[in-house]
Amino acid sequence: MKKASNFLKQKLEGIHAGLIQAHEDSKQYAPSITGAEREIISRSLLSLALAPGYRIGTGTILDQHGDDSGQVDIVIEQPFSLSFPISSDQNRLFLAPSVCAAFEVKSDLARQGDDAMKKVAAIKSLHRILVKKGEFHNYDDISIPTYIIGFKGPSTEQGIEKIYKTFSDKLIPNGILSIGGEIFYGKAPGSNGYVIATGKEASLFAFLQCVTETLQHAGANDFKLDEFRSLIAQSSR
Repeated sequence: MKKASNFLKQKLEGIHAGLIQAHEDSKQYAPSITGAEREIISRSLLSLALAPGYRIGTGTILDQHGDDSGQVDIVIEQPFSLSFPISSDQNRLFLAPSVCAAFEVKSDLARQGDDAMKKVAAIKSLHRILVKKGEFHNYDDISIPTYIIGFKGPSTEQGIEKIYKTFSDKLIPNGILSIGGEIFYGKAPGSNGYVIATGKEASLFAFLQCVTETLQHAGANDFKLDEFRSLIAQSSR
C-alpha cells in the first residue's frame, strides 16, 4: 500500500503536468482564442482553493476614489459581494472593497515581467477602504492582494528577485509563481517574510496555500460600499 503522503504529491504532479500541457495546446490557437491562459489558471489551479460562494472573473476594479485598474486577468470576489457584468457575466466591473485577490497571467515572464509588474502596481494603488488625511492603516488591509503567474519564467530565487527589483515598494506583488520554472516566491497578507518553494509539487502547494491564506485574510475584514455613493452623486451633477 502506498503511503498516504504520496497521494498529495502525485496529485500536485498531475496538476502541474496538466497546466503545462494545456498551455502547450493553447499556443497553436493564439491569438485567435483570447484568454486561453487565463482560463487554464482559473479552471485548473485557482478553483482548487475556492470554497462555494466565491465568484471568479475578469474585468476592471474600481475604488472609492474613482480610480480604476484597467483590465485585470483574474479577480476573486468575496461571497455576498457586488459587481456588474460588462458584455458578459465573466467580464465585470468589480468594487475594490469586495475583491479578495487579483492575478496577472503571462506566457513568458522573461518577456512580459515588466508589463505584469506595471499592472500589479495599478491594482495595488487602489484602496479597499477610503483613506482620509491623518489616518493610519495597515497596508495589507488597504491594498488588493495581487499575484503574478507565468507559464514560463525564472527557476531561481535570484531570477524572481530580478523581476521584483525592489522589495521596499509597497506596490509590488504579493507573490510570483513560475510554473515552468517550478518556483513560488511570495507571502500572504499579514504574513511575516516571504516563502520560497521550488519543485513542481512544492511550488504549486505553496502558491495554493498562499492564495488560501489570502482568502481567509479577506474574509476576516468586513467590506463597506457606502463611500461609492459619492461617485454616483458626482457623476449625476
